[in-house]
Amino acid sequence: MKMIAKADSGRFQSGADKYAAYLETPEGRLRCDLAFANLQDFLPLPRTKLSVRALDLGCGTGAAAVRLARLGINVTLLDSSPAMLEIAKRAAREAGVDGKIALKHGDAAELANLFPVGSFDIVLCHNLLEHVDAPDAVLSAAAQVLRSDATGGGIVSVLVRSRAG
Repeated sequence: MKMIAKADSGRFQSGADKYAAYLETPEGRLRCDLAFANLQDFLPLPRTKLSVRALDLGCGTGAAAVRLARLGINVTLLDSSPAMLEIAKRAAREAGVDGKIALKHGDAAELANLFPVGSFDIVLCHNLLEHVDAPDAVLSAAAQVLRSDATGGGIVSVLVRSRAG
């Protein structure tokens, strides 16, 4: 079962370059900057021997993942669009953080089959839920792959763009 709404599935593949160009506009950069500024205070930054693992669901162009990787966080990017993953791969390479980035082609519906329970300290779900048929199922799956231990568990960051505009 695919979770991306049928109306959106082809749009991500064909519109990847257009979306990447939008993120380079002043409005697009501001959106990314504000989202990251709000998230940054909550990030568990890597310590000397500890590694922090993040999952970027519906990673798109990889803008958020690159910012996390620059902080030393290992980021797995999951997207159903090979074109978006290619743009994210290029962005990571250009930023010099490709060693901190792992790319995975797949759908959020498959999350439980792709990663073991407790695999990540951070799960980003930015600008994805408005494009899926079952957002509650995506959030439930995100919670399953999130670390939960004596140190207090992890962080799920959710951003949703209003369908109203």
